[in-house]
Amino acid sequence: MNHPSPTASDKQGTWEEDLSWLATRGVELGRALCTCSAFYHELRGPLRASGVFRVLRGEAILAPTISPLINNQTRILIAGSADTGVFSAVRRISDQRTPDITVLDRCRAPLALIEEFASMKGAVCGTLHPHALRLFSRHFLRFV
Repeated sequence: MNHPSPTASDKQGTWEEDLSWLATRGVELGRALCTCSAFYHELRGPLRASGVFRVLRGEAILAPTISPLINNQTRILIAGSADTGVFSAVRRISDQRTPDITVLDRCRAPLALIEEFASMKGAVCGTLHPHALRLFSRHFLRFV
């Protein structure tokens, strides 16, 4: 099933999230992939869309701190991401720069959602599931 999300043509809206799409797709991926307790990733999108959860309420405070540290190809690791929120915030803060972002999560559901979202935005986001860390942990831990 194709689940396109509308994209904004202006620079400011490029990394804004369509919370309706996030809720719908998050439920689908949560049902298929989430192994967390209490249907966490199945419910996360609808709860964000309804306003119960907000992501990075301090983005305006965080932006001036981390923005000068981000250049093209700056390596950024997001450890734990329930949905596309933190990834989107980092991309908004990055503005026109293209950091090399990797998201690590213990559940495959948010990783699949982030990969799909990044792809629809014409971007790449690496994802890592803890099982993958076992395969190359010595190498990975050197660059973290």
